[in-house]
Amino acid sequence: MKQNLVKVIKKFRIIDKSIELFWEDLEKFKTNPECAEEYHRIFGEFNEKSLKLYLKAISYNLDSASIDSKESITVQIDILYKRRSIGYYETCFNMKGERIDDYFLTYPFPSSSIP
Repeated sequence: MKQNLVKVIKKFRIIDKSIELFWEDLEKFKTNPECAEEYHRIFGEFNEKSLKLYLKAISYNLDSASIDSKESITVQIDILYKRRSIGYYETCFNMKGERIDDYFLTYPFPSSSIP
């Protein structure tokens, strides 16, 4: 099973796609007038060199415990900005490598610096 999952991840570039989708969502966050206050609170004058992404987890999911259940792959990426954990980005794909959904979550207040 693990080998099949790794094949799907590589074949459909699941990790690369997740990172690309993160950058697209970050740009939407930046340019959405409704998010301007939160964006400024988190990033101030944005410096791309201060942003670090870390692959936290890749998971295989079933929506139920039946033979007919839908399968998906979820990628979670931790987001650090200026050495502070500011949130995470999570994206879900079906087994054909198509995005099902994604989430861009920021924490209410940046946590303490990471050494």
